[in-house]
Amino acid sequence: MAHKPKTEEQSSLPTMERVYIRLDDSSDQALLMSLKETIDANQGETEVVLVLGPAANKQIVKLPIKVDRSDGVMDLLASLVGAANLKLQ
Repeated sequence: MAHKPKTEEQSSLPTMERVYIRLDDSSDQALLMSLKETIDANQGETEVVLVLGPAANKQIVKLPIKVDRSDGVMDLLASLVGAANLKLQ
């Protein structure tokens, strides 16, 4: 049986986006507090996931609060952790 292409209705369903924030050193309390304050001040509909520790030993932490994914907020987060450590997916 051939695979049916997605209907317009199926393809218009919203996909859940997440912001992934990579932190090699999770002991930097000042950085963690700045992230928390930035996310708290810019709440929205996008899930936030922290990726903590080195790649071989990483921990994934999904935050209970969601953030606004606007360019301005993403720029704020990138200024805290570096653009290479921030991914919207």
